Amino acid sequence: GIDHNAKGEDEEPLQRSEERRMELDTSPLSRLAKEYLDHTLGWMKNLDASVNAKDLELQQAHLLQLPGRNPEKELTDMKNAMDVVHWYYFQINVKLTRAQMSRESEADDPDDFEFESNDSDGSAKVALIGIENSIGAWGLLLQHFSEQEEPILKALSILTRLRQMTENEFPNARTFFRPGLDGEPIVVI
Repeated sequence: GIDHNAKGEDEEPLQRSEERRMELDTSPLSRLAKEYLDHTLGWMKNLDASVNAKDLELQQAHLLQLPGRNPEKELTDMKNAMDVVHWYYFQINVKLTRAQMSRESEADDPDDFEFESNDSDGSAKVALIGIENSIGAWGLLLQHFSEQEEPILKALSILTRLRQMTENEFPNARTFFRPGLDGEPIVVI
């Protein structure tokens, strides 16, 4: 007596959510975030020769004790910058998708507690933090990998446009207050 083709009560909201997600994937903001993700992933996959050359250069600078060079600091700075790019390249896309989905949910039903009030601004703020940190990291990588100037400048260009689009779509994101992270810490009594 079970109709396997009948839709259950839970399937309709899930289908609507998936349709929303697919619509968001085609938004200019989502497309640009995805372009950054794909570009960064491609850059990382093709970086071995440049990293090996830089490693050799730093080893030689260390052995020769070249004046004005601090190979250990250069290596640490380079590694930290690469870690920042690696940490945020996927997260930016995820947070911008959540910001857009949250904004729609907030507009559809302001009393729905699935998303906290202003979750869209909070998610956009996290994306902006990731964008800003990534811009700084790519700038540092440009100093270390001059032969990679073209793809690094492309990443910086995408991030700059992404920052502007995010600020335009979520004008209150920068002023969003994240308890425990922005300003005074939360005091538990």
